[in-house]
Order: sequence, then structure tokens, then C-alpha cells
Amino acid sequence: MEKTVILVIVAALFIALPFALELINVVPQGTVQNSIVPDSYVAPEQNDVPPQVQDYNGIVVSPDPYASCFSGKNSSEKNACIKDKAIELMDFSGCGFADSFYQYECLKKYAIGATEGDACASIPVELDRFECYSALGKSSKEQKYCLEIPLGANNYFRGTCFDEVARATNDPAVCTKINFYHQDGVNVRAACIESFYSTLADNSVCKFVVDANSTNDCYYAVAKNNNDYTQCSVIPVQYDRDECAYYFAVNDENKLICAEISRETLRESCEYEVILLNPLETCLAETTNASKYDCLIDLAVSEDDDSHCELIEGDFTKKALCYKGIAELRGDEEFCRKISSGNPDEKEECYYNVAIANNNTDLCELLKISKNYVSCFVEITNNLSDISICNFPQKNVISSYSYYSIRDLCIKDYSIKLGNINNCERVNNADVKVACYDLNSSF
Repeated sequence: MEKTVILVIVAALFIALPFALELINVVPQGTVQNSIVPDSYVAPEQNDVPPQVQDYNGIVVSPDPYASCFSGKNSSEKNACIKDKAIELMDFSGCGFADSFYQYECLKKYAIGATEGDACASIPVELDRFECYSALGKSSKEQKYCLEIPLGANNYFRGTCFDEVARATNDPAVCTKINFYHQDGVNVRAACIESFYSTLADNSVCKFVVDANSTNDCYYAVAKNNNDYTQCSVIPVQYDRDECAYYFAVNDENKLICAEISRETLRESCEYEVILLNPLETCLAETTNASKYDCLIDLAVSEDDDSHCELIEGDFTKKALCYKGIAELRGDEEFCRKISSGNPDEKEECYYNVAIANNNTDLCELLKISKNYVSCFVEITNNLSDISICNFPQKNVISSYSYYSIRDLCIKDYSIKLGNINNCERVNNADVKVACYDLNSSF
């Protein structure tokens, strides 16, 4: 009986052996534990030859779209081919066909190439997963992928991701999400915000710069970018508030802002700089009226600004000189009329100079001094090279020249001025004619 049982068992094992071997042959060989290959895929055989079937003509074909990556390629070429094919097919699970050491790199490159965060999420190792999200955030310029990296020990990947996205999108607000990551002694958040200082218009991000000096610099930069002195007041440190006030005072040439500076030496330096930059302030800062008024006269003429003459008070002679300078500069006798009657010499000289500058004989008639009256016509005659102008004077006699006509005196003086006696015959009075021919006469 016992022999019969043993024979039955042996027979059963003999019959079952082929089936057991068949089951062993369908188990994939060389598979990696924790493989990311989905159940729907059949892993390649150990010799890297993908599963093959034949069509009805006996031609070998493969249903696997990755089959071409296994034919005649070395490991590097195969892995690159699988990565490219996965991106082409938009199928990141295809990275499971790559060698185990390349699978995570394949997923990362797929994530970047296809802009798909699910590929990163499928990576089981944290640091590799975070590196994938960081690379995807940088390449896509989308901060949502940076946010997939949790705070904590992963600040490097999270910080560099936000830093590059902020710069790429020109959005300083993204910098504020960097979690104090330092590199080579540099605070990456502060450096990120600092890169926007030249254009930063909103100081709300400045509170995220934890370094005191950088915080002050941030507020200072925003105040300058907005050209708004009042924004200096939010700078936390008084020293830097003073520097900000100094900048705006000098830049705007506004001495009143200097008064906001707490440091006495810097405040005095500010006021001095503003005075140097503002010529009017320089004049008004003169300690004596004489020097102040002389300065205003020079400034009025150099800037062609008669309003500076109005600042001269109580000294009518200085004011007359100021108006005379403007009148001569512009050739406008209206400013001669502004000269008070208490300064007849300045008024006379003003009319004389404007008349000659404009060749205006009507202004010559306003002159009261006989010598100036004659000389005015002579100068205009000379300017225009026109002897007939000597016929224009309306006054026949003036003061010491009462015995001679202005016409004769004009021709005589004009001839002497030219050193030419050709016009002397035109003179009617004998004495004046003799003086005309005698070019050296002092008559």
C-alpha cells in the first residue's frame, strides 16, 4: 500500500514539472525592486531584447512602442532613446524601461520636456523628487512646481526654484517665498529682491529682507524709483533715513529737505551742496547786501531772468544796473523805462546802448546829454554806412552845441570816425567843416 502511494506522488510530480518550469519562465528576469514600470508593461528580458511576436507572414514584430530603443544600442543610447520616446508619447511610465540608475533622471527630463509635474510625483526618493520639481519650476517659469517642495531640509531646491522663477517672470513678490536659503554666505531671498532694486516700485517686499542693511537699502531704492521723498520716512534706521533725505535734497535742489537730517554735519553739508547747485540760493546766501545784489545782477543777465532784479530791494542804483543789463541783453527799451528817475545816468546809458544795438534813431531822441545825442546818430550812421541818417535828428540845438546844427556835427564826427574827408563838403557851418577836414580835430 505504501509503495502505491509513493508511486502516485512521483507520477504527479513528473506530470506537474513542465507546468512549474513554464511558470518560472514567465517571471521577468533582471527586474529592479520598487520598479516604476506599470503592470500593463512587459519588462524586457535580461538580454535587453524586448518581447517579440510574428505576424501571419512570419515577420517578427513587437507591440511595444519602445522596442526600437533595445535594438543594437548600448546602455547610454538605449536610455536616451527611452527618454525621448516617453516624451514623444507623453507617457512618463515608459521611463520604467530605462536602466534603474537612469530612471529618475529620465523622469526629470520627461517632466521638463513635457511640463508635467506628475512625472516628478512618481519619483519615490524625496531628494530626487524635489530636484525634479525644482528643475521643472525653473524651466517652466511656474512657481506652482516650487510649492510642491515642502519647507524644511529642502530649502536649497525650493529656494533656487523661486529665485529663478522670480527673475524669469520679473516678479519680486515670488522672492518672498524663498525660505532663508543661504549660498556662499549670501541670503538668497535678499539677493533675489535686491536684483529688482533698480525698478522696484512697491516697498511691501522690503519687510521680507531680514538683513538690516539690505532692508534699509530696499526702502531707499523704492523711494528713489518713485521719486518720492516721503518714502524715506519708512526706513527703519535713522542713519539711512538721513542718507535718503540728503539724496532728495541735493537731487531736487531743495534746502528745506536738508532740515529733516538729524546729523548736524550731514545737514550742513546738504545745505552747502544745495546752495552750490542753485545759483539763486548762492546769491541769497551772501552775507552783505552789496555782494548779494551784485550776484543777482550777474545771475539775471547770465540766465536772462529779470525776476532776479525784483529781489533787489532798497538799492535803486543796483536795481537800475540790473534792468539796464536785461534791456541791453534783450535789446528791449521797456526795461530802461523801469529804471527810476533817481538814476538818470543809468537810464540815459540804457537808452543809448539799446538804440545803437537796434539801430533805433527814435531812442536817440530820448537822450538828454548832448554828446550822447550826437554820438547816438553817429554810431547808427556808422553801423548802417548811411550818411543820410545824419539828417534825422529832430533837435537843432543842444546845450554847448547851440550854435551848430546836429546834422553838421553828425557828418563831422562820422567822417572823423571813418578817417575819411569825402563827406566833409556836405557840412554847412564853416567852423565845423574845417574841423571835419582836420581829422585830428578835437572840436
